[in-house]
Amino acid sequence: MILLDLILRDKFKDEYQIYKKPYIIKVRTIMKGENRFNFVNKLKFIYKIISAVIYLRFKSYNCDYIYLEQDNNIKFRAKHMAYNFGINSIRGGGYKEGFYISSIYQFFIFFKKYFYNYKYIFLLFFDNTKIDWNDLANFLNSALAIDLQINSNKSYFIYNLLNANTYLLANYIIAQNKKCNVYCIYSSCSSTYFNCRYDSFKNTNICFCSKVLNGEFEYFIKKGWLRSCNNKFINLSTDFIYYDINISKKIKRTISFYSSGHWARYMGLYQIFDKNKIKTYYYKDNLLSNISNELINFLYNYSVKNGLKFKIHLHPYEKSLIKNYNVFPPYFEQYRQNIVDVNIDQIYDNDIGVTLGSSVFYDRHNYNLDTFMMCDINCPAMPRLVYVSKEYRQFLYKDISELEYKLNQKLLSMDISAS
Repeated sequence: MILLDLILRDKFKDEYQIYKKPYIIKVRTIMKGENRFNFVNKLKFIYKIISAVIYLRFKSYNCDYIYLEQDNNIKFRAKHMAYNFGINSIRGGGYKEGFYISSIYQFFIFFKKYFYNYKYIFLLFFDNTKIDWNDLANFLNSALAIDLQINSNKSYFIYNLLNANTYLLANYIIAQNKKCNVYCIYSSCSSTYFNCRYDSFKNTNICFCSKVLNGEFEYFIKKGWLRSCNNKFINLSTDFIYYDINISKKIKRTISFYSSGHWARYMGLYQIFDKNKIKTYYYKDNLLSNISNELINFLYNYSVKNGLKFKIHLHPYEKSLIKNYNVFPPYFEQYRQNIVDVNIDQIYDNDIGVTLGSSVFYDRHNYNLDTFMMCDINCPAMPRLVYVSKEYRQFLYKDISELEYKLNQKLLSMDISAS
């Protein structure tokens, strides 16, 4: 951990241990798949540090609303921000958007810090810690871009906080200028996922894209897992919905299963890009995939038994595998008639939603649509029942027998309401 300690000490001084603490930064779980070899990550680190100079832009940076994310989704996020904050002019603030230099002083600052980063390249050869050096290179370069543009009048909107890069950037901005407005936007997935477990934010606006997260954060703060100092908590719309949607008031007698494509994920969690392994269904027997298959079989039989319609909604990842590789889910032939290809609006049908573990749970509950999700599986990425507020615990189930009981209760309440 020599290099990570040095980087965080350089950027955060005496507080560096606080930002080093989260589990995701310290161990190889940050490696998002089995093919993220450490040597390749080191090469990416070196390349990104050296090539940063190609992003120099000799002009001023005159936007007060700045967007930061690991991925390049600025057009997509800009619509969400316009809908929630009324902001129509925004620019990216990461290093790929450019290092903006408009004075000799900024020119000097850039090259001083640019060459300072070269020392990390030298130390990299002496550190074999299995973390995502590529992610840390993104942080170093983006921190350099922020150094050139930061002032008290700017507002930063930071998405995708499951990345070490964006988590560290949020804290770095505050460390550099406490008067900046920083909005840390948690999208519609559980903050209890192990790769979202960052435990220190202060002087920021913490924004939720799901009402379910309110209870989780209250629990985190109570337990001392989240250092919440002078934070404001703001509720936003679902992170990919930036317009008003119409939902039927009458619930349909339909069960919709929302797949996550666990059969094509490393450990059932991480999307993979190895064409041969995808085509041979190399990962289809992982724990989450097997549970998902059991759920689909149960829900189909339950629907037939109770005279309900049954739908399966494919995950976008599964749709991409069909389109790019002509690889279909293992259950496709058996349940072809139940699989629906829908646009994003239709996940908000007023029916009974069921998922093994999906952001759909958090999205649909924003609109008070009953959706059930499994919890307390022996898997670090699945939510724990105790983390969720009592209001939503009724929609979590630990096994199929408990799901069946809760579905029976739901159908009974529907029948009573209809009579």
